[in-house]
Amino acid sequence: MAPYHASIPPAFARRLPSGYVLAPPMSEDARKAPSQTHGGDRYGYEFSDAHKESFAALARSVVFLGVCALLLAAVSVLGALGALVEGYPWVALGAAVGVAVYAMAAGWMLSAGRSLSAMLRTRGRDIELLMQAIAQLRRIFALAVATTLLLVAAGMGVALCAATGLKCWGLLT
Repeated sequence: MAPYHASIPPAFARRLPSGYVLAPPMSEDARKAPSQTHGGDRYGYEFSDAHKESFAALARSVVFLGVCALLLAAVSVLGALGALVEGYPWVALGAAVGVAVYAMAAGWMLSAGRSLSAMLRTRGRDIELLMQAIAQLRRIFALAVATTLLLVAAGMGVALCAATGLKCWGLLT
């Protein structure tokens, strides 16, 4: 029988990082064997206690950040109301947009934290709960990327207006 690495197509093997080891495919016997998770009972995959401690720490961190974002949204509501009372509607509008962004991020972070901490309390649903948490975290990162790109584009627009001497719709006068 040829060594396992001989069966890897050369085009694929060139793309592997150096030192990367591929596991051989499962044998037919291994595929047909009953699951050894929880001694073959009806439950799904469970992470080890050490892994669950890591997830618990991550859940605490994500929930803490969610609560901070929620508090920041509440303070931004007060700022928006203050700007509106003082006669700065554009500042109030900007603060209201900030409130919406902070509130969305807070909700996603709290949801991800709940899914991660539920892994500690449930049995047999670790993968499902982990995927729910990852879906929420992906939303947070997508929001962060969109916000970063928007801020970079706005900064470049302001720099262009300042460098060329344009009026920029009266914003820089």
